[in-house]
Amino acid sequence: MKVIYYNVKRIIITCLNFINQDFYHLLNSASIGCSFALIFEWLTIISCEFTLTMVDDNSPSIDTYGDLTYLATLYNLYIFWAALNTLLIYLRAVQFFDFSEKLSLLVLVISRAKVNLFFFTLMFMIVIKLFFILI
Repeated sequence: MKVIYYNVKRIIITCLNFINQDFYHLLNSASIGCSFALIFEWLTIISCEFTLTMVDDNSPSIDTYGDLTYLATLYNLYIFWAALNTLLIYLRAVQFFDFSEKLSLLVLVISRAKVNLFFFTLMFMIVIKLFFILI
């Protein structure tokens, strides 16, 4: 039991050291986490009871509206994870802009304005969320 505890503790410490090394390591870890969430969500969609019964023509009467609503919710969640993963991959690609002086200037400007960009994005998301709630 001590060996398992020691190995798990070592893995956690190694992962935390990897994440804390650089901002791009954090983006890489978040992107990998989103990829696993996408895989899990896709497996959930595939194994949904409604998806499995669509193939069988002799299936008993099913609640199509409720099942389609559930399936639409799963697809919306999948699209959310895919959009977040796309954004993270784009941000990871920015790290390669340092080879050019003009592009590295862009990275410098973005890194200095990251707090302002974060709050702008937060306020923008709040306004968009309220807009979609009101519709």
